[in-house]
Amino acid sequence: MLAVVHDPANVFAPDDVKIEMGAPETKTADYFRRGYPVLLNGAESGEQESRHLISLYFQTGTPPASIDMAQCKHWREKATKAGYKGAGQL
Repeated sequence: MLAVVHDPANVFAPDDVKIEMGAPETKTADYFRRGYPVLLNGAESGEQESRHLISLYFQTGTPPASIDMAQCKHWREKATKAGYKGAGQL
């Protein structure tokens, strides 16, 4: 879902999902902040891809997360153990 929100030119996105992009340094960070609780909930519920994406938040310090390699490793390992393909390539 985040990819759809971040690409306003995505012709496959439903009209109610498309969001007009503003300045990347403000709007994009807002989208990541809003997506974080949804992804964290999914990660805590066992969703493989959510676990992988949360690990990226901690790896890169994407708002609202700060760079935390211990948390990155924690979520990356959970994603890998759950069978997520590609999580071990971080």
